Amino acid sequence: MLVGCGGPTAPPAGVLRLNLTTSPASLDPAYARDQAMTWCTQQLFEGLVALDDSLHVVPALAQRWAVSPDGRTYTFTLRPGVYYHPHPAFAAPDSTRALTAHDVVYSLRRVCDPATASPGAWVFSGRIEGLEAFRAGQADTLAGLYAPTDSTVVVRLTAPYAPFLSLLTLPYGFVVPPEVVAYHGKAFRSHPIGTGPYRLRRWDEGRHLVLTAHPRYRTLGLPRTPTLHFSFQSDRLVALLGLVRGELDMVDGLDPALKDEVLTTDGSLADRYLGRLRYWSAPQLTTEYLGLLSDTLLSPGPWADPRLRQALAYAIDRTELVRYLRSGTAYPGVHGLVPPGTPGFSDSLTGYDYAPEQSRRLLAQAGYPGGRGLPPLVLTNSPAYQAQAEYLQNALAQVGIRLQIENQEGSSAREQIAQGRAQLWRASWVADYPDAENFLALLYSPNRAPNGPNTTRYHNPAFDSTYRAALAEPTDSLRHRGYLAAERTWLPDCPLVVLYYYRIVRFTHPRVRHFPVSPMDLYLPLSRVELAPSE
Repeated sequence: MLVGCGGPTAPPAGVLRLNLTTSPASLDPAYARDQAMTWCTQQLFEGLVALDDSLHVVPALAQRWAVSPDGRTYTFTLRPGVYYHPHPAFAAPDSTRALTAHDVVYSLRRVCDPATASPGAWVFSGRIEGLEAFRAGQADTLAGLYAPTDSTVVVRLTAPYAPFLSLLTLPYGFVVPPEVVAYHGKAFRSHPIGTGPYRLRRWDEGRHLVLTAHPRYRTLGLPRTPTLHFSFQSDRLVALLGLVRGELDMVDGLDPALKDEVLTTDGSLADRYLGRLRYWSAPQLTTEYLGLLSDTLLSPGPWADPRLRQALAYAIDRTELVRYLRSGTAYPGVHGLVPPGTPGFSDSLTGYDYAPEQSRRLLAQAGYPGGRGLPPLVLTNSPAYQAQAEYLQNALAQVGIRLQIENQEGSSAREQIAQGRAQLWRASWVADYPDAENFLALLYSPNRAPNGPNTTRYHNPAFDSTYRAALAEPTDSLRHRGYLAAERTWLPDCPLVVLYYYRIVRFTHPRVRHFPVSPMDLYLPLSRVELAPSE
């Protein structure tokens, strides 16, 4: 038991100690492709806009913006008095300077530039006017991105795209100073200078990252905790033990082997840890699902029949799955592909719940009563999800569907899925930005794999047109209504089977106050965290 593993130590004042399971590969926001890099860079940098706790887009470096009537032109007015962290590249007595609109243009163009090789180039691909000509070397500038004044930035899109502001909240929209990037070149990855609430003090790669408060930070108020100390312990058991001992202030996630030790089956903190740990949880914008190859040319067998796919969906007791395999750290996937917590999510949408008799009826209607004559489904699975695969195997057997489990390592499985050689596979989709479009894009036919995330290769013209119409809606309410209509369009075809929606699981030391927990797992504004004084 963790509670018996040594006595607590006295935590240092003014230092928030956080553990991440992986170390960031870079502190340059243009390369922030995973959680560790995103969490660290958002303490150092800012973008034009940010998210609030309800995942609404709010001003950050831009104090306001306007959108043209045709939905294509965004005009941002910068907040005055925003300063970079000190650096010798700034030719000023105090080694800093104020942000300008030209910095914003430079930063966004840098991400779009093929020479940068940013994994975030997709954010602006096909969206900013003149981007293709710029990438092809036919133009030195981006026609749809410019700064008419030192405090004004204009972005013109090729077509209306309502989630554009949400995209700008990603690290790929963060602003960097051109002269510092030029000063360090590729070494900017380890010498980050931004306008964020914290600045770099020390980075021992793979071991520790120490950030201290930026004294001239004013965007969201001075940080309430002077110092952030990140450690990178991949073993969640060891990390949680450090938290119980008082050696850490935050641990993200929970080792599966400890779920029954730390949490009850309904997802509450076990009594033995009350007062020793603080448990933070919220819906997470992540959906776990089973993908089914829907391309009848690649998969001409019986599973091309939607009745069989529906029979599969009705055979799974998601509530039981969540209770016993997830210890309540997820929500049953009984709605659509879009998870709870996403702006516009509606619990009025009815997906597939546990209905074994309906599953058996559908099997019989499809010509396979009791599953007789039906070839087995082959599940491409990760060894880490073996228990879940065996649960599904047993559940499907109850209605007559045979499931054959084939475990594959990550890269091999991804290759099979991308090339259309997998029949059935488990997957999860984590939102990059808080908009239902991020999930529904998985079913949009122009995104068919291997050139996009539509790995099921689903093609439904009615879904495509409803999805496109939603993106063109001028208001959030109309767009959300369109997304709901798109969900209702794909559900009868059942190209994928939603299993559950994740919950964020974090533990902190009892002294931690106002720790941010929102459905957007990549959103972690630490400047508002407070530490109670030691007794």
